[in-house]
Parts: sequence; C-alpha cells; structure tokens
Amino acid sequence: MLHKEFELKQHQLFIAYLKVWAKVLSMKGHYSPSLFNQFARITLTCLATQPFQLLEKMIYDRKVRNTKLHPSPVFILGHWRSGTTHLHYLLACDPQFGFLSNYQAFLFNVSLLGNNWLKRAVAHLFPETRLMDNMIFSPDLPAEEELPFSNISCASGYHSLWFPQDDSFLKKFVLFEGVSPTELEQWRKDFHFLLQKIAFAQKKPRLVLKNPFNTARIKELLELFPEAKFIHICRNPYDVYQSTLHWYDKVVKTQFLQPFSEKDIEEKTIRYYQLIMKKYLEQKALIPKGNLIEVRFEDLETNPFLVLEIIYSRLRLDGFKNAVPLFSRYLNQVGDYQKNKYRPSDKEIAKVNREWSFAFKAWDYAMEDVAC
Repeated sequence: MLHKEFELKQHQLFIAYLKVWAKVLSMKGHYSPSLFNQFARITLTCLATQPFQLLEKMIYDRKVRNTKLHPSPVFILGHWRSGTTHLHYLLACDPQFGFLSNYQAFLFNVSLLGNNWLKRAVAHLFPETRLMDNMIFSPDLPAEEELPFSNISCASGYHSLWFPQDDSFLKKFVLFEGVSPTELEQWRKDFHFLLQKIAFAQKKPRLVLKNPFNTARIKELLELFPEAKFIHICRNPYDVYQSTLHWYDKVVKTQFLQPFSEKDIEEKTIRYYQLIMKKYLEQKALIPKGNLIEVRFEDLETNPFLVLEIIYSRLRLDGFKNAVPLFSRYLNQVGDYQKNKYRPSDKEIAKVNREWSFAFKAWDYAMEDVAC
C-alpha cells in the first residue's frame, strides 16, 4: 500500500525530459522561492534519470516512431470527475484496444527500458485505490495520457495545473488561443509520438484514450485522426463541482509549484469547466455523423451493459459480445465500490447555477432552487 508520505512528496515531473523542465521554467520566467525544495528535487531527479532516458531513446526511439496507429482511435471526453475513468476502465477490458497503463504513465520516459524489472520493482508503491475517489488502482490499469505528456512536451495543459497562477498553457495548448503555427505543429508531433509510444508498449495499434483536456481539442484531434470515434460522458454539475474540489484537495494541490489559495482553486474550477465544456459544445458539430455519442455517468452507473451496447452500436465498433464477459469481470470486481458523497451548500449551489447554467441546459440536468 502506498504510504501517505510518499504520495504527497512525489511529483509528476520527476522524470520529465530535462529540456522540457528547463523550457517550462524559462516560459514561466520565475518560480516561487517558498517551493524551492520541490524545484530542486524535480531538477535532481530529472538529471539523475537522464542517462536512462537517453538509453531508452537510443534503443526504442526509431521503433516507436515507426509504429503505425489505427486511423480510428476512441477518445473518451468529459470534464474531470464526470465518470471518464470508469468508462475508460470498462472499454479497456476489450482486448481489441490498447491503452496507457499507470506504470507507463508514471515512468513514461524509462518505461520501455524497465518494463520487466522496473515494473516489478515499483509495483508495491502503487496504491490499491485512488486517493480522490477510492477506485481500484494498479500498475496495469488505464491512465490519462496528458500526465506523461507533460513529461515530454511543453505543450501540455497540465502545466497550467503544476503552475496554477498561469493559464497560458491551457489557453495555448488546450483551447489553442494565440498559438503560433510552429507551436501547433510541435503539439501535433509531440502528441502523435505520445500515442505511438503507448501503442508500441501495448502492441496494439488501436487505442482507447481518456483525457479531459481533449474535450476542448476536437478540431485538432480530427486533423490528426479524421476517422476518430468520440464518447462524451457528462455528470450532474453539482457532483462535478464538489468532486473536482475534492480532487484538487487530495491530488492536484500536492503538485502545485506556485502558491494557490482555496479561493483560487474554487475560481479555477469554475473557470476551467466553463472554458473546456463551452469549447466542446462549439466544436462537437465538427465530428462526422456516427462518430460521436454522448452518455450520462448516471446511466452508465445504473445500466452499464445497455450503455456499452449502445456505444458499440452507435460508433459501429465490433466485438461487444466477446467483451461482455470481460466487462462483467471488471464490474464484479468493483461491485461494492462506494462513491464519495458530497452535499454542496446553498451558496455553492447558487454559484454553480449561475456559472454553469449552460451545462444544465446542454445535458438536461435540473437546477435546484436555493434562497441565495
């Protein structure tokens, strides 16, 4: 079982490319002296792992870049805490799909080099459940590809969470506002390489990918994969708001490289939901007919087989019947799973009603009446 001390001290950028870490710092222009120890630890671990990263590149880089990707990957879209992980876990049960594993996500730049011995060596460090929601967790279960993307590219939306005072990474590389042609092309190259490495590790060209940032990247994803399939999953906005704050408290705050208050977190949660979800609503019409399906978390939770069958049918995916026993095995494994339960205050309900009114209308959720 992962110890609390370990969970809080490790940073996602510990084995980033040194050039990425250096460039992100130069793009930031400053760092917070109060967090000097964390900056020093990241720098030292990046330096210490450079020989292994370079060795992996020497051995595998050409093979990875020659990896052919299926023209129709499946992208799971939706805001954090909307049920994207549950859906990802389910679809990853289908053996036709490759996916990023937690092991590869957390040790991306040395994951191929140490796939046999390193994976066994670090397996005991992975928790049995995720910090923010008690979902099952292991080195082999699916992960979100934006996390390792922040290790290999300066064009990751997560840099706007690692440096929470700076929204420029989100605006340029998620919303693609003010991005130069050169920066856009670099994002495409980096993201394509990321997916090639996942496919190479899995030995499966067709990937199922879960990444909330991709919810606002439909245009750019279609430019890379015109035949891609998209599944958008939504959840009651009140639940998303409370659960996102809990996610920040349990996980994201441990990764901050700048001071950021609780009030700042609340405002960022409201703003990022607005920016990402409105962008999705603007762009979803770009997806060719038959390549997008929208589902609710609440429906997936209460009737998973029906929702999965509809997904396979609408997106014209083969293999549903063969995957049913595997879906059943996973669902039996999490059969006694209990979600965290939150009750927002009247003030919070009023804020969500006011700031996210578009979401209630878009996905037909009922607003609660409050006195505030």
